Amino acid sequence: MYKLILILVFISGTALGQDTEYNLDLKVVESSTQVGSDVAYATVYIKETQTEFVTDKNGLINLQLQPGTYNLYITSLGMEEKVIVINVKGDSFNLVQLQPAGERLEQFMGTTTSASIH
Repeated sequence: MYKLILILVFISGTALGQDTEYNLDLKVVESSTQVGSDVAYATVYIKETQTEFVTDKNGLINLQLQPGTYNLYITSLGMEEKVIVINVKGDSFNLVQLQPAGERLEQFMGTTTSASIH
């Protein structure tokens, strides 16, 4: 009887271990500034879980994820979307830099030439 109880405890402990979640901390900042201004209230969408989260006013967010690989889509008003792939194996911190959407447009506009049609 004792061996049976020990086996059941081992099996249930193994099953519980599969539900382990790790802390994934993200900080979202703007890449165009030297200091890296915080991007408040950025949206973080996790494709594999089909869930969406929002960073706080300091651009910070804490997610609890099971081990695995995740595609994160990070967006914010006036910024270009950034997709990152995270392999969760333990607790981690990631700094995400978003580029203002206008920068690419300004670069494009600066390279155009005008022509007059008569």
